[in-house]
Amino acid sequence: MVLRLTFLLFIFGLVPGVRSNHNVSAADGRFGNDNIVVTDGQVEEWLQRWQGRMGLDDWKVTVEIVRIWQLDPHTLGHIRWSKSSRKATIKILNPLDYRIPKERILDDMELSVVHELVHLQLSVLPLDKSTRAVEEKVVAQLANTMIALDRRSSAPQLSQAMPAGR
Repeated sequence: MVLRLTFLLFIFGLVPGVRSNHNVSAADGRFGNDNIVVTDGQVEEWLQRWQGRMGLDDWKVTVEIVRIWQLDPHTLGHIRWSKSSRKATIKILNPLDYRIPKERILDDMELSVVHELVHLQLSVLPLDKSTRAVEEKVVAQLANTMIALDRRSSAPQLSQAMPAGR
């Protein structure tokens, strides 16, 4: 009982030192704190780049940065779509709620956008709850692979920068 009450107080921000502001977006469209700032423009750039690469330009996709309690437990993102209207909404975790080193948060947020777009790509397949865990594993692997390939192609090629052997 005490644990439940503490949890509810924590969620509603009644415990001292806990933020209770559910609307984290600032007036300038920035999210986060402690040197982790994500702009609406940055999230939109990730969305446009990956949506185009994945051939999903015929979809109207929006991204929202949300607090941890707005997502299912143990998730970093979520997508909801309508095939008939070709509209989708992606929700990704706010930097305030991450529990990984700060230098990895932005990359992980971009990975979440890609991950959810892979789910959208697979929306043409029938949903089967019995294979949900397998689908999630495949989606994670595909998203990780795409991000890794993107990072490799945008990283300077060390072998090209070195002079020919003497």
